[in-house]
Amino acid sequence: MKTYRSKIDTWLVLFVFSLLLVVEITLVAQRLWVTSIIIMLVIFFIIHLFLNTYYTLTANKLQITCGWLYKKDIPLQSIRKIMRTRNPLSAPALSLDRLLVFFDRQQVMISPADKEAFLQDIQTRNPAINI
Repeated sequence: MKTYRSKIDTWLVLFVFSLLLVVEITLVAQRLWVTSIIIMLVIFFIIHLFLNTYYTLTANKLQITCGWLYKKDIPLQSIRKIMRTRNPLSAPALSLDRLLVFFDRQQVMISPADKEAFLQDIQTRNPAINI
């Protein structure tokens, strides 16, 4: 079993937390305490996602975890193809430097920090995957 952390784009961290920090400072300055607490909870939730987004390869499946919101097990035998993408659609990926995984009649985007090692590892486990 091998776990790969998600790559995190620095610009994404700076953008999200700068925006939330400005909103939080504004709310505190206006003494809007309830809304301020809600924004703080959102900040903690986002931190949780950043710390808990990873991809685990076992002998027979790819497990995708994005916090407690998203967990998916994909049998390695069902993966047909993996291709590189920079698609900005929502995904369990913290970077736009992504891999698009095709399996069954579905697809999911992930962003392992060490893409080359991930691709080599997954192809070792299932040589039939088209990369």
